[in-house]
Amino acid sequence: EAVGRSVDLVRREVERLREEVCSEQEVHEQIQAWRNAFLFRFENEAAAVTRLMQQELDDRPFERDQQVLAEVERVRPEDVRAAARRLDPQAFTVAVWGSVTPEQQEALGRDRELRIWELDEVLRGGF
Repeated sequence: EAVGRSVDLVRREVERLREEVCSEQEVHEQIQAWRNAFLFRFENEAAAVTRLMQQELDDRPFERDQQVLAEVERVRPEDVRAAARRLDPQAFTVAVWGSVTPEQQEALGRDRELRIWELDEVLRGGF
């Protein structure tokens, strides 16, 4: 039931953001959280080298992380609303990984469409 509540909360939040402009404070808090998470990618030399290697393997410039950070820091409440308006929260597909009991299936499927894939379906691209 907690997974279902979480999915519903995300949908409701997107619906709210489609209708209302979020506050400067909300945007600032999210930018700060993103910036803090970004810094932990480089907390030691091994992490920094690993991140740079990932950029190389993805054929991205080494300064890609700094470019993305600069873009994130430019986000404003109007940008959030514009992005939210391009989403349809009722069309979201949410993947939950793990074993699901019959009781959990019932709880998840009570208020939303639920499809459960067998592992071999997922591994062969059953999406």
